[in-house]
Amino acid sequence: MLGLEFIASVGYAARDSPFYPAGFANVIAVEAVSAGGLVHAYSNLPGEKDPIRAPGVDLAMPPERKDLPSFRVSGSSYATAIVSGVVAAALERNSLAIENLRNNDLYLNGYLSC
Repeated sequence: MLGLEFIASVGYAARDSPFYPAGFANVIAVEAVSAGGLVHAYSNLPGEKDPIRAPGVDLAMPPERKDLPSFRVSGSSYATAIVSGVVAAALERNSLAIENLRNNDLYLNGYLSC
């Protein structure tokens, strides 16, 4: 039987209240951290849940065209895209139980590295 997993950004406005849909109980909340593991200053507080932390600060992006330079970005939306890909790949290989993923750090679990 196939299930659905909902993964959402905690948001990027330095709010001190939950951001939805990440604030819902059945949603995996994601916040951006630096390569050193520090939560980005503008991340919203996730309420009572512990979000998954993933790279989302000062990420290198390719140029939009060949004649433009590469650039750097930050935000929990970028971290959420990374977590979504890691979760999908791990679930496909049956190497990740969602119950073990929730409220854990993907760095600590060995799924991501800086």
